[in-house]
Amino acid sequence: MPAKATISVETLPCIDRFRGHGPLLPGHRPRLHGRRRTVLLTHSDARTGMNTPVRKFQIRNPRFAEDLQSGLATMPIVHALGLRFVRIEPGEVEVEMPFADQWSFRPGQFQATPMFAVADFAAVCAAGTLIPEGWSMSTVDVTLKIVGPAMAGPLRAVGRVLKSGKLLTVSEASVYAFDGRGESLCATALVSGRNLPPA
Repeated sequence: MPAKATISVETLPCIDRFRGHGPLLPGHRPRLHGRRRTVLLTHSDARTGMNTPVRKFQIRNPRFAEDLQSGLATMPIVHALGLRFVRIEPGEVEVEMPFADQWSFRPGQFQATPMFAVADFAAVCAAGTLIPEGWSMSTVDVTLKIVGPAMAGPLRAVGRVLKSGKLLTVSEASVYAFDGRGESLCATALVSGRNLPPA
C-alpha cells in the first residue's frame, strides 16, 4: 500500500481550514476557489505529469469535521463497534473498526454485519461532509458486495461521495481488512443517504 501524501500548510496558505483533517490521498491536493469554499480534488497522472480533476464539491459547513465527530459520539452503536475516524475530508472519510470476538462468526474472522456497518458509516459520513450546518444524514439504501474474508486485524472503510444532490447523496465505500502482513479489499458498498434539514 503506498504511503499517504500530506499537504504542508506553509506551501498552501489557504489550506488552513483543512488543518486537523488528516492526510490526503496520494497525488491529490485541494484547491479552494473564492468564498464558495469549493474543493477541487486533482489526481497526478504519472505518464503525463498533468493534474486531472477527479471530484468537485462545495463546502456548505466549514465545521463539517467537528460536527461529524460530535454527532457520531452520541450514537451507542458507534461505541459498541469501536468506530473511529482516521481521516475526514470534503466528500471522503476513512473509518476504522477494531476486531472483537463478539463480531466474529469463527475465531479470527469478522462476520458480515460489522463489514456492512463500517461501510455504511464511512459512506454516509462522507456524504455528511457536504451538507449544510445543522443538517443530518439518514441511510435509505445499501448494496454490499463481499469480495474476500475479513481476518482479525482492524477493518478500514473509505467512503467517497459519487453524487451530491439536494435530497439524496450517493456514495461508495471500500472496506479493507488487515491480516498482519498487509491489507486486502474485502467488501464494496453503494450507499444512498437522505439529506435531512433541521427539524
